[in-house]
Amino acid sequence: MKVYEALSVYKPMIEGFQKLNVGIDYAKYLDLYNEFVRLKNEGHKITYIVAYLATEYEVSERTVYKIVNRFEKEI
Repeated sequence: MKVYEALSVYKPMIEGFQKLNVGIDYAKYLDLYNEFVRLKNEGHKITYIVAYLATEYEVSERTVYKIVNRFEKEI
């Protein structure tokens, strides 16, 4: 499959992500979010989870909050 073909097939989905202001680069944070949900379900406090994930994934705490807010946004 060529890039043009892939873009043609996934164009509606890509446009939907653009409208939600979610770039495809957010896909790299799926594991971070899955771990956030797991830790939250285990009863850990949000501030602890954010600090832990920021260290674990080498991003700022603000980035973790931004990712969580973006992923939890209703579409």
